[in-house]
Amino acid sequence: IESTLKMSEESLLKRLADLTTNDTRRESNDSVFSGSRGRSIYRESIGGSPFVLTGVVYDERMMDHKNEMSSHPECPERISSIWKELVKEGIVECCKRISARDATEEEILLVHSKSHYDSMIATRDMPLEKIFHISLRFNSVYMNTSSFSSALLSAGSVCEVTKEVILRDLDNAFAIVRPPGHHAECYKPMGFCLFNNVAIAAKMAVEKYGLTRVLIIDWDVHHGNATQNMFYDDDRVLYISLHRYDNAGFYPGSKDADYDKSGSGKGEGFNINIPWNFARMGDAEYLAAFHHVILPVAYEYNPELILVSCGFDSGEGDPLGGYKITPEGYGHMTHLLKCLANGKVVVALEGGYNLSTISNSMRSVAEVLLGDTPRMFESPSIPNEIAMKSIKDVAKHFSVYWKSLSHWRQTTEIITLNPKDKAPLTEDSMASDTDSNPEELQTKPESTDPEDVTSKTPTGLEEEEFGRTKGTDDPPPHPETPPPGTQPIPSQRMPLNPMQQAIVQSLEDDGNACMFAVNPLRWCEHLETIVPFPTDDIDTKAVCETCQTTREDWVCLTCHHVYCGRYINEHMLEHNKASGHSMTLSFADLSVWCYICDSYVHNHVLYPFINAAHTNKFGGPSPQAK
Repeated sequence: IESTLKMSEESLLKRLADLTTNDTRRESNDSVFSGSRGRSIYRESIGGSPFVLTGVVYDERMMDHKNEMSSHPECPERISSIWKELVKEGIVECCKRISARDATEEEILLVHSKSHYDSMIATRDMPLEKIFHISLRFNSVYMNTSSFSSALLSAGSVCEVTKEVILRDLDNAFAIVRPPGHHAECYKPMGFCLFNNVAIAAKMAVEKYGLTRVLIIDWDVHHGNATQNMFYDDDRVLYISLHRYDNAGFYPGSKDADYDKSGSGKGEGFNINIPWNFARMGDAEYLAAFHHVILPVAYEYNPELILVSCGFDSGEGDPLGGYKITPEGYGHMTHLLKCLANGKVVVALEGGYNLSTISNSMRSVAEVLLGDTPRMFESPSIPNEIAMKSIKDVAKHFSVYWKSLSHWRQTTEIITLNPKDKAPLTEDSMASDTDSNPEELQTKPESTDPEDVTSKTPTGLEEEEFGRTKGTDDPPPHPETPPPGTQPIPSQRMPLNPMQQAIVQSLEDDGNACMFAVNPLRWCEHLETIVPFPTDDIDTKAVCETCQTTREDWVCLTCHHVYCGRYINEHMLEHNKASGHSMTLSFADLSVWCYICDSYVHNHVLYPFINAAHTNKFGGPSPQAK
């Protein structure tokens, strides 16, 4: 017995000695300490390395990028609220803090044009009014004098943690960054995004560090149009996006987001879109897509690195997404990815506009990266049949490219519609200039008329005014299909087919989930209630008649009274409830909002009001209201 105890003691001491001997790559400048979670910064790993080290990057300087004209869903508080939650839960103490840095011009130019880079630099020294007008040229973009610096920090921070994971200085990492990136095209900003953070990091991985298999998973509720375009013909990057599609009715509103867009040239088969149509998707549906499509393909691809475009606007409670993934759902998806690429996973924040949702969801992701077991779901659920149809369509289409999906070629069963779980739809996601049959919308070819494409190019200020020179060798813009028309029709008069009738419900159930900043209504029946002003002048410096604030004031276009908006003291909202007047104009960004339709409205009938306010505020009519 004594001999056995002595051997056990020696074995235990040897094991403890092994555990306290760190890899040489982690010996310098690294301190081992316990946080409030009772966990060491180094965690035991199941794999080859004896420790798991998770990195985190965050810099409050990225909060300097903000909309100076009005409140906006992509607000600075998005990253600060996440950071506060991680500090409170003791997660930051368990991670290695990585210093944020600016992306270099060389890194930005890996995926963006020189003219786009120069145009962003030019905004640093521009008057705010000029930046405001330039922003209007693009699809859902705002900027201020700090936007370029924040965008450099955002892209550089993702590159830095990616580099450390590639070099194995970190096992995995997450980046709390903004502005987001996956909509920013090679030649222009778009959709709240200025530079494409994840695409830059992926390109750096293959060009600078010689990786040949990088997997990008994009679970933001919106399709990552730019990331797709940047790697469409490149087999070194496998891009997989799960996104709300609604037959091209949801932002960015292009059929490029459909499952049949599978890549070209060497990249054919390496672009996988999983588009969701007309149902409210959540944990069960996303995990079904992982198990049926993403994981089989990913294991066959055998990536050397995984980058996650981590948008939490697919999460429950998001005002723009309308979906219902829980924090536990994001944790489980992260856990599944950690089994690939020797655990080399880098998570970069994209969208997500409910501060509580994004904070709790990032906490769940970070816990799993640190080695915790994903939290159990509160209740069991199964994927709805609409989701399974999408998954089947994707799997069958890609079965010719991936052996792991070849069994789907024999699948012929028809999955019928289950109307129980409906998405919060809007007229935006259902209206069409043609027939409203979703099958026809899916198969109708996009226009290839060059005049069509030209007409979609943003107009306004000359290119030189934005720091660009005409005649540069920019790649030609990708043809973009704008979102369908948005003329609202009462639901009882909508020309609906049986599928739409089965899933449509009143917008008030879950709120209008379309991105209003992108798709204003082109017509609204409440336009009939507006009343011309006695004079052609609108005083944009008028204060709220109730609280005298000068912040975020609106003028009622029916009675012309001025009150503050919902993000201040909600006096205009109270005025709407008391009077029934719904049409209001913002003194901040000169947009028009209808409280009854719960949407922005842009119609030529409003141009005299917008121009009068613009003249009062800036000294001339608006270039966007002609």
